[in-house]
Amino acid sequence: MCTIKNQSQITICDVSKDKVKQVVGDQLGHAVTFETIDGEGTLVSCLETSRISEFQQWVSKALGWTEERWLACGNLPER
Repeated sequence: MCTIKNQSQITICDVSKDKVKQVVGDQLGHAVTFETIDGEGTLVSCLETSRISEFQQWVSKALGWTEERWLACGNLPER
């Protein structure tokens, strides 16, 4: 299961990790980080606020989501 933390962070499960790393990492390079969190999965963070929209687009594509899933979380705080 994946959990959107805020507009620039998402926790992904181990099943999705390789696909997300490949797609998002290839597209955004050093603008994203991947941090393993024991018992929770991998926290994927966009470090550049100017690329958040692009981050959401590529994460959505990697997970097979529509981008509306992020829009539904529009009231989540930025960190």
